[in-house]
Amino acid sequence: MILVQYLPDRNVLCVTGVATPFPAGSLEARRLGDMLAVAAPHENFLVTQWTVFTGWSRPSGVSFASTDEAFAYLDATCREKRPVGLPPLTLLAGEPLSGHRAVRLAGSGAVRLASSDDIAQAGLVLGVTTGAAEEGAAVAVMVVGEVDEPSWSFAPGPVFLGVNGALVQAPPASGFVQQMGTAVTSTRLIVERAAPIILAQ
Repeated sequence: MILVQYLPDRNVLCVTGVATPFPAGSLEARRLGDMLAVAAPHENFLVTQWTVFTGWSRPSGVSFASTDEAFAYLDATCREKRPVGLPPLTLLAGEPLSGHRAVRLAGSGAVRLASSDDIAQAGLVLGVTTGAAEEGAAVAVMVVGEVDEPSWSFAPGPVFLGVNGALVQAPPASGFVQQMGTAVTSTRLIVERAAPIILAQ
């Protein structure tokens, strides 16, 4: 059985039978009828042999039901990679702040809770706090990169700004929509903000 697996802690792809891992994002899944393979496109060679879907495995050990399912898994796994992050910024808390909340710029290097119900804040949302801070104290804010929080229970997918700094997975129906990033596991968020979208009032 051939297993292709992404290891997020090392940001690499591992392939059964290949001793050296590959950099994340450097491989691609290929399909030819019912045959599947994984290739290194930049070096122009096949990493695996062409194999029918029953010859492929996944970490859980659950078998693939079809070629389509196996290819979808391989394609998604080969595309996974951890974006290059930045260290958190150290800013001033303009009010008492909890950890792991979305914040906005509030002038003079201070940050306050961001809220999707206030369209005046569109374009000012900065990132996510990595810890709590009292008013006037330094607070670390992740602008681009990973944040882990054991109490989160996200489904993999987009994460949006909610009300009063909350991070939610259902985009708001009023105010403005601000994607804060993408949940890659239930407790890990890749912070990477999209452009805000102001909703019709």
